[in-house]
Amino acid sequence: MFRLSLRSRSSLLHRLGFCGLRRASENVPLRRCTVEKVDQCVVVRLVSENKENRVNPEFLDAFHKALDQVESYEDAVSMVTTSEGKHFSLGLELELLAGSSYSEFMKYMSDVQDLFRRLFTFPLVTVAAVNGHIYAAGALLGLCHDHIIMNNSKGFFCLPEVLYIIIVHTLCSYIQSFP
Repeated sequence: MFRLSLRSRSSLLHRLGFCGLRRASENVPLRRCTVEKVDQCVVVRLVSENKENRVNPEFLDAFHKALDQVESYEDAVSMVTTSEGKHFSLGLELELLAGSSYSEFMKYMSDVQDLFRRLFTFPLVTVAAVNGHIYAAGALLGLCHDHIIMNNSKGFFCLPEVLYIIIVHTLCSYIQSFP
């Protein structure tokens, strides 16, 4: 199902045959994501002001728009998701959750799961090229890709929900919901 490989970014690009990644033919800026198309590969780069790429409503909206853009390329066969800075994603915006009502919390979590479901069932081959720390919901975001590649000297992969058994029931139910 998932394969966790510890490889450098250049090794990933070499293995996938994307040697000309820096010469993007198209660059579509979004508020928290950029989309670059190179030949038949589309690169989605997560960007944020503080470089943490927290999963909040603005991030969810930007990522959905990026996926819409990726799907609009008829000749695309693969998508690579990466980020800028030393964090791929540090997970949910906990400060946002602290001040929300129960209905707002449930809407937020439903929106997060919708993004995970969309990415998990995305019609292209997806690769998360993790260039830094990846935590909690950010780690789940990475795991929704077909492949996740990370240089183990560049950051930590952390899924703290496992310690609190938060994820076990939810993840099992989530996976069983697919046809």
